Amino acid sequence: MDPATVAWVVGRTAGVGALTALCLTALTGAAMRLSTSDSAVPPSSFRLAHEISTFSWGPLAVIHVAALVVDPVAHLRLVDGLVPFASSYGGWPLALGVLSLDAMVLSVAAALWHRRLTPRMRQVLHRLAYPAVGLAWAHSIWSGSDMMRAPLALSMTALMATVAAVAAYRLLAPRVAVG
Repeated sequence: MDPATVAWVVGRTAGVGALTALCLTALTGAAMRLSTSDSAVPPSSFRLAHEISTFSWGPLAVIHVAALVVDPVAHLRLVDGLVPFASSYGGWPLALGVLSLDAMVLSVAAALWHRRLTPRMRQVLHRLAYPAVGLAWAHSIWSGSDMMRAPLALSMTALMATVAAVAAYRLLAPRVAVG
């Protein structure tokens, strides 16, 4: 396999992996808040899964962007993967991915530095994870050919629909104390 094909395969695979990890992060995060200590599955059971998925999407996103930077077909610079609309390649579908990455960085930063933020600011920033998942999904639909394959498109759309339903319920349901 030539280097361009390797970069393409690695970039796409890491992108799908990052999107999957983002979805799992949103689902396990919501599950921690929706579960009660007397539930069949207490909130603490979701914490480890949430932490693993949270720290999985980052390296996968870095690999995704790095592979596309070295891909001779994409002609991306590192700044194109960090600043929305910086690239002449990819247009708004690429910008959706960059905005997703930026939103997730803010969400994780809010969790890591929660003591330095007001509770309201932390909540607003941390909940950026929900739109970040939607932006990443839209990026995957419009920026590449991966979602043209029915099994992947159906499974990722079902996962995204689940995240959207859980996020809507999470945002509209009364808050449950974490146990």
